[in-house]
Amino acid sequence: MDQGRGSCMTEVAVLAILVIVCSPSCSFAATYIVGDSQGWGFSASYKDWANGKPFTAGDTLVFNYQSGVHNVVPVTASEYGSCKATGKASTSGNDKFTLKKGANYFLCSIPGHCSSGMKIEVTGRPAHLAVARRDHVALRRLILTLPRLPEAEEVTTEEESIASERAAEAVSAVIDRRDVPKRETPLHLAVRLRDPTSVEILMSAGASGFRQNAKASGR
Repeated sequence: MDQGRGSCMTEVAVLAILVIVCSPSCSFAATYIVGDSQGWGFSASYKDWANGKPFTAGDTLVFNYQSGVHNVVPVTASEYGSCKATGKASTSGNDKFTLKKGANYFLCSIPGHCSSGMKIEVTGRPAHLAVARRDHVALRRLILTLPRLPEAEEVTTEEESIASERAAEAVSAVIDRRDVPKRETPLHLAVRLRDPTSVEILMSAGASGFRQNAKASGR
């Protein structure tokens, strides 16, 4: 009987730790130095640098470079592809940008620099990347950026019901989205990698076990 009580107390302690770690008052936003020690210039492959990093909305990109030699401009996808920027360039040599949801594009607008490789696309697949890297801190950080889902008793009007449905769709788009090429959800990937901590985090956030086992729907 005492052994059972001890086990129960251990589980309570673990849950308490998880509550502290996942508290909304904690800030888990990450800061990335673009190019690391090579900085922002001609010497780094920014596609290789960005590959595998679990970026998510709220993270900060820092561009370090020699002021007057380069610059940084946030651009659209079409501007990124054509190396033509219409926005205002940052020129301090230590420029910081907060990532937005979805794809983020940056380039150097000085003639010839973008075409020589000074452009970067940061597209987050944060749930899959965090699971693949067993980065549980990044996974919890991602969960904290998602909309809060209200309890059933909190939804009392049609407007609140619609808002709740939209929030649920936004959460599902992140934690239930299928990746390529295996068409796996983050939960499916965590199960395949035998990572119980990621499974617990995703399930607590509402990840769908049905989607894990259902046939790919093209989503």
